[in-house]
Amino acid sequence: MASSIVKILISRRNNFPPIARYLTDNSSTRFKVGDEVKVRRFVTVEDVNTFAQLTGDTNPIHLDEHFAKKTELGQLVVHGVILNGIVSAVHGTNLPGPGCMVVSQSLKYPAPLFPGEEVLTHIQVTRLRHAIMSCDVTCTAVHRGKVVLCGETKLLLPKKPG
Repeated sequence: MASSIVKILISRRNNFPPIARYLTDNSSTRFKVGDEVKVRRFVTVEDVNTFAQLTGDTNPIHLDEHFAKKTELGQLVVHGVILNGIVSAVHGTNLPGPGCMVVSQSLKYPAPLFPGEEVLTHIQVTRLRHAIMSCDVTCTAVHRGKVVLCGETKLLLPKKPG
């Protein structure tokens, strides 16, 4: 029994997972500390409804105007995780771009985002070490000038294309 477990472990160790191809190339030479990107987009009621349907998060603060009007905020609130998704989209399409993978996040939501608001996502590279990129991330409700998400993400960089 123990012999077969050892064989399995050895075969797994020699059969490198796809993640190994990320670590075999110093992708960080394409980026530098201070690189940044800013992207704007509106978050609509339809976005919120689609997210609720997809995830099953039907908390009425996000979906029921009558309920939301009775709360301290007095209106519907965008799911915070939608903001996470926007950050992930900016990472995957802009900085660092296609092929990256988020390996950790530390995020706070200091204020709510409301459906129909435009959000500005700002990402800035703060550290590069081997194939790991650390970034400060901020999402701001443009019209109100309120930060609605802030924190740090760490990403595994893909190999250089080609």
